[in-house]
Amino acid sequence: MENELWSKVYQMVHQLGNNKKPKRATYSNADIVLTYLWAVLHDRPVFWACQRCNWPIYYRKKICPIPAR
Repeated sequence: MENELWSKVYQMVHQLGNNKKPKRATYSNADIVLTYLWAVLHDRPVFWACQRCNWPIYYRKKICPIPAR
């Protein structure tokens, strides 16, 4: 169920956001929205969704630093 929901949300965000990055930006607006929605879907804080280890392997497309604890 969760995978089907996420797949539809992912497609919709990319269609609406046309996946363009502002100048000098690291992430597109769609990437930021998807990260926020991933946190909401899992009832977690946004910083949790920013860590690659909290995403399935097939969605880990960008390398981002995980903050040191």
